[in-house]
Parts: sequence; C-alpha cells; structure tokens
Amino acid sequence: ELVNSASYDGKYLYLKFAKISNVKMMRLEQGKSQKQVAEKMAANMDTYWKPFAAFDRTTISQSDSRVRNFLNGSIGSSRNGNRISIQTKDFTGDAYLLLRTHGEKPEKMEGGNWKRVEGDAYLLQITSENASVILKPEKDIYYKE
Repeated sequence: ELVNSASYDGKYLYLKFAKISNVKMMRLEQGKSQKQVAEKMAANMDTYWKPFAAFDRTTISQSDSRVRNFLNGSIGSSRNGNRISIQTKDFTGDAYLLLRTHGEKPEKMEGGNWKRVEGDAYLLQITSENASVILKPEKDIYYKE
C-alpha cells in the first residue's frame, strides 16, 4: 500500500514497501518475497523504461528546478543547410531540449552535447547561450545517372 522507496538497476524496478497487506500480497504472488513481487510487478516496465536511459536520474527537487528553469527561459532556433543554431536566454545553468531529426543524425555540436534517446530523437544539453548542431543524413544518398 505504501511505497517507501524505489530503485532501478537497468533491468528491474525494486519497490520497498513500508506496509503491504497480506491480501494484496496473496493477490500478487502467493508465497513470494516482497523483492520477488516487486520484480514481477516491474517485469513489463523494462520495455517502457529503455528509451529513458538517456535521461539523468534526478530527485524530485532537481526535476522541479529543471522544469522551472525551462519554463522561465526562452529558446530560439534557426536552420541553415545542415546547421541548426540554437539561442537560449534566461536559463540558470544548462538547458535541456529534445531534437527529432527525421532521418538525420548529429555529427558535431558546439555549445553542448547530445545523447540518443530513441530512433531519431536526441536529448540536447545546451551549456552556453549560443549552440549549434551539425546534422548529416543517416544514410548517404547515392545518385546514379
């Protein structure tokens, strides 16, 4: 009933229960330990958790700070050829953005770094007010005449 804490080891989400009723325990898995029950409850989460491995694990207060930072700041961007220029203003510390490239992938970044989240989605960590990302096609285009 009450979850005291949770931890994730890359495969399983472990929930430490402060209190769990015997009836609920029997419904989940009769005769199993709380750790085994937590593993069974988290078995389906592994599939849904994988794309989020690129994100930092943060406490609630750190997440709150990042969200407030994002909402208080302003972002501008423009694209010229294969270069995306990003301008940030009024951010305290780093800015975090998601970039979906639609068939391209980052080749180089100035003013920050990136991590692949899934497919053609990338998490950008902007460390300066002006950053740029140079993209290249995921597959080289071959023309035959």
